[in-house]
Amino acid sequence: MSNMRCAFVKKGKKTCRNPAIEGFDFCKSHIDQIDSVLRCKVPDHVRLESSSNDLGFIFDANLGHVYYLNTPGTYIFSLMKENKPLSEIVRMVSKRYRVDSTKALSDFRDFYNNLMDLGLIAKHEAS
Repeated sequence: MSNMRCAFVKKGKKTCRNPAIEGFDFCKSHIDQIDSVLRCKVPDHVRLESSSNDLGFIFDANLGHVYYLNTPGTYIFSLMKENKPLSEIVRMVSKRYRVDSTKALSDFRDFYNNLMDLGLIAKHEAS
């Protein structure tokens, strides 16, 4: 078990005293809260195409638009299409690209917001 404490920050101060999940900067409670806010689905008209060099692009069949992705973007979008939970996406990205989970989560949120703004993902509705 890790001795690290959750890195959750509110109003500029660390506010959580719970132990962080192994290999993570957040406790189970806070990663679940973040996951519920950032949960999304990829609409059927949005497709991911990747190449042998791990680069890829997203094709929006409704608009005919193409959005090119770098290697990490292609990897993250593929995990999103598989409906992986946020904690698993962040863990997998952290491990693959050797970045800490706080950086991976921050980058994921930026990517998520860009995809949302472009209409390439939609909020996941609980069933």
